[in-house]
Parts: sequence; C-alpha cells; structure tokens
Amino acid sequence: MAAQFSELSTLAKKINSSTDQDNARIREANEALAKLDIGIEAWHPMHVRPPLRAMDGKPGETKKYNCKEFGFAKVEGKWQLAIRTVTVERTFRVKGKVEESVTNERDVRPLHKANRSERYVGAHLLERITDAIKNAMTEALEVAETPEA
Repeated sequence: MAAQFSELSTLAKKINSSTDQDNARIREANEALAKLDIGIEAWHPMHVRPPLRAMDGKPGETKKYNCKEFGFAKVEGKWQLAIRTVTVERTFRVKGKVEESVTNERDVRPLHKANRSERYVGAHLLERITDAIKNAMTEALEVAETPEA
C-alpha cells in the first residue's frame, strides 16, 4: 500500500506543477487582454466537430447537443477569459447543407475559476481563443466602417 501512495504522491506533484503552469498562462493572457481594453465578446468551441449523434439528419430535422465554449467576455464585472455551456442546434437542409445556431447560453464563469480539466483545455486553446477575438474585432470594424445605405 505504501508503494501505491508513493506513486500517487509523485503523480500529484506532476499534475500540480502542470496546473500551476496552466494557471500562469491564463493569468498572463488575462493581464495582456485587459491592457488592450478590447470590450468585444468572442467564443471558441471546445470541440471542433459535433458528436456523432448530431452529424446526420433528414432535411428539416433539427438535432441539439450541449457544448463547452472558451472565450473572452465580461464576467463578474470585468473582461476576461471565460468558459460557458451552450446548446447547439443543427438544422439539416437539402443537399447536405447544415445550419448551426448557439442557444441557451448558461453557466458563464471566469476560466481561472473553472475546474482543473477545463483550465487545462482552455490554457491549451489560448491561440484559438485569441484568433476568435481577432475575428470578432475584425467583424466589428467592418460593421463600423460600412457606410449606411
């Protein structure tokens, strides 16, 4: 039994060290983003593909699934990296076309307060999250610069 606890102790030190690194990456990213004073919300899904049960459907059929998203939003009164749960609705159209919409946004919270596994994923998606922020900023500028008709 002592050997098992010794092995657990070694693994705990490794995982705690890894978590400390992830927490530092999240903290540094939050500080850098705060300095930019962006004020534009952006999200990136945790998974790129929907689950298999939502992949296929008949024209007119809608399938729903829950998904975690990582992003940048005003949470607890300040702009910061965040995580949320959403429901994604996939509506199947003719000729294999699919429309997706995000609904039922809930459980929005700061990434640094998420559980260990969510912080791990979020820390490793920082490049994709910053790409989502850049895309949201570009879209906002395009709207702002479009002359009124």
